[in-house]
Amino acid sequence: MAKNEASGRPFEILGVEGAKISSGFVHDEYLQRLVGERGRRVFREMRDNDSVVSAVLFAIEMLLRAVEWTVAPSTEEDEGAIEGAEFMESVMGDMSHTWDDFIGNVLTMLTFGWQYTEVVYKRRLGPHQKDPSMRSEYTDGMIGIRKLGDRSQETLNRWEIDQEDGSIEGLWQDPPNGGSGVRYIPIERALLFRPHQHKGSPEGRSVLRGAYRSWYLLKNIEEIEAIAIERELNGLPVVYIPNATLNGSSAEAVAALNKYKQLVRDIKLNAQGGVVLPSDPWYDSDGKPSAQRQVELQLLNANGTRAIDTDIVVKRYQANIARTVLADFIMLGQGDRGSFALSRSKVDLFAKALEGWLGSIAEVINRHLIPRLWGLNAFDPATAPTLVPGRVAPEDLRELGDYVEALSRAGVPLVDEDTEARLRSAGGLPGPPVAEELESTIPRDEDLDDEDLDDEPELEKITLEKPFRLPAGSSKKFGVYVRNDKGDVVKVTFGDPDMEIRRDDPEARRSFRARHNCDDPGPKWKARYWSCRQWRADAKVED
Repeated sequence: MAKNEASGRPFEILGVEGAKISSGFVHDEYLQRLVGERGRRVFREMRDNDSVVSAVLFAIEMLLRAVEWTVAPSTEEDEGAIEGAEFMESVMGDMSHTWDDFIGNVLTMLTFGWQYTEVVYKRRLGPHQKDPSMRSEYTDGMIGIRKLGDRSQETLNRWEIDQEDGSIEGLWQDPPNGGSGVRYIPIERALLFRPHQHKGSPEGRSVLRGAYRSWYLLKNIEEIEAIAIERELNGLPVVYIPNATLNGSSAEAVAALNKYKQLVRDIKLNAQGGVVLPSDPWYDSDGKPSAQRQVELQLLNANGTRAIDTDIVVKRYQANIARTVLADFIMLGQGDRGSFALSRSKVDLFAKALEGWLGSIAEVINRHLIPRLWGLNAFDPATAPTLVPGRVAPEDLRELGDYVEALSRAGVPLVDEDTEARLRSAGGLPGPPVAEELESTIPRDEDLDDEDLDDEPELEKITLEKPFRLPAGSSKKFGVYVRNDKGDVVKVTFGDPDMEIRRDDPEARRSFRARHNCDDPGPKWKARYWSCRQWRADAKVED
């Protein structure tokens, strides 16, 4: 293509990312032992057999599985967005496995460089359906997620790659037990997670790749060390045999020599160890037997100490392995060096790296999984929420307190509700009470939907669980004070001020209640509970 032709086609892909992929097989690794299925076996051996690698990956998995995920609505001002977030929360809790198990499966990308998840959908038709593709805790008829199935890296046959632009179209899988042959999972039905986007390769780059050389040398050193210890403790076996047997050319002499060689090679000192040797002695010149046997076995032991301390070498390679994922803090305390301040800085850096991986996982879910789910349900894309992972490291309350104190001294106001809520959340404290003492008066059902709802009461005159109309211009139509799961009194707002409540229309009422799963409206401190109450049959409401 000529230069002028290329510059005149701004919407075409002109270059490639650089990964070497041929017939669906990735050949981008220059070490052949780390390519393809052979490489996956090596990385699995590193994960399963090396104590440091296992410890680091275990720490990462446990830390990331413990992170709390929240569903953030696209906007707090739109009731549809809030309902969308509530729907996504219901989807996450309605799968055949837990969200933590899904995160655990995704984290295998750290070992192999990639992880492929098949998204299996279902129609939510109730808990008593025999068909798992329709079984759900909900009866709203919406499309939910049955499971986010892990497709093991070891079952990879090949990738399906677009030959024009190199984009990933899907994965061909070999079932481990044969099954019905090779299976194809298109990318539109899957999620591909990678810790590193390496040259556009579908196989990414394993976080263990940088540790391979240290692991390989450490593995060999430990094997040599184990052999040396065995020889040191048991001794080096030496067998003394007649020269005629050692240098003999007859078949009998050669067979005997091979037997003695096998003896010194395979001898082991264990519970069942033993040796059978000829007892023939040497004879003197007079033909009398001497005390010296013709065949004798001895175990030679080395004296003194070795010049090389393998313990130092082993620890160096172990530290190098941990350092490749910024987890070398696990080696602190094994020597006479290291400080608390150093460990703090290392742990903080490690936590930041973990939060980066969490962010990449959330990005795949928000960019691919949620939009597809919204499309299947014909939801408004503007109401699609985002999944937000929490912090990996706990908040340092002392540092936070010093920071708040410094802001206060500088005259920065810190009395707004958002700041107070953030500080209370950081310290694990309950929300602020609405008033010192509030009498809970449970209203009758007919009081909840009285046609003439009062305006918001004054703070000292609050009656719990009695809805009231919010002032004109508010983002919501109604409000109600209730106690949450922690016993605190909170204000719940609900209802779109621009939406007409047509609950006298049977079809509109049925649609609303099914869409919001009003058969199970949730707790009273959630807006959905009160919205569902307003859409009951044979009840009044002020429009």
